[in-house]
Amino acid sequence: MNDDVLQAMEEEAVVAAAVRRIEGLLAGAEVVAETTGTGSVITLGSIVEVEDSDSGLVRSYELVGAFEDVPNGVSMSSPMGKALIGRAVGDDASVVLPSGGVRKLRILSLK
Repeated sequence: MNDDVLQAMEEEAVVAAAVRRIEGLLAGAEVVAETTGTGSVITLGSIVEVEDSDSGLVRSYELVGAFEDVPNGVSMSSPMGKALIGRAVGDDASVVLPSGGVRKLRILSLK
């Protein structure tokens, strides 16, 4: 076989692997009701302002789905997302970091 045929076969294998990966993701996907993020507790789509208890740093994050790419987005399946879901303004949340540490956050506002 010539080089062009081998390259085409390799590209086809890469594309086929990507298709299988995406099919696997879709097979495990769960439809979530759309939210406006304006309730009294943090849900998918909420924009939340939090203060880091150690540093005093205040930041805003949007709670997004696992595969969404949003500036300042935090996946609901991430340690921070799991710690924030269901909380309300004034609550404290403890984020267990992959390193084993704990990050304490205070929820300041919710949009």
